[in-house]
Amino acid sequence: FKCPYPDFLVQFYMRVNTLYAWLYRNDRDWLLAFNRQKHTQLPARKNRVDWGARDRALTKQLLRVLGRLDAVVEGPRRSQNYLLKQLKHSNSVGKKLYLLPILASALNRYQESVVEFQARRLGMTVIAQVKAAEGLSRWQLMRSANLPKERILPIVDNLLEWIVTESNIK
Repeated sequence: FKCPYPDFLVQFYMRVNTLYAWLYRNDRDWLLAFNRQKHTQLPARKNRVDWGARDRALTKQLLRVLGRLDAVVEGPRRSQNYLLKQLKHSNSVGKKLYLLPILASALNRYQESVVEFQARRLGMTVIAQVKAAEGLSRWQLMRSANLPKERILPIVDNLLEWIVTESNIK
């Protein structure tokens, strides 16, 4: 291993380190006082982002997205992650939700649960089958709505049973 620095620099730094160690062991008070005098304060870092303003702007943007999505029945589950992906700068927003309390509460309020999603899919299927004048048997609805028997939730199962037996939808 060859040292890339000239010998005199290596010897200089070794002497400086030796001197520092000697001062630390023998006159620590003077060394700490000297360091405090020579210590420069770093300039205060300016907050480059107004998180309050960004929180309000992103919440308004989320409400516009929700208004647009309410007009459309089809589509994937509207989870918190899906709603975040509809916003500008979604990757950085998702990581900074702790700085955006209004947006976080709006996302928690408007995200779609699994029950709501299954009910929406079932509703889309019923509408499509009524328009096509097809029958509303249980297995056809489950298959068209892509609701496997194992994963269907009890409340959606009750809704499905009501549609098949008691509703006036024909």
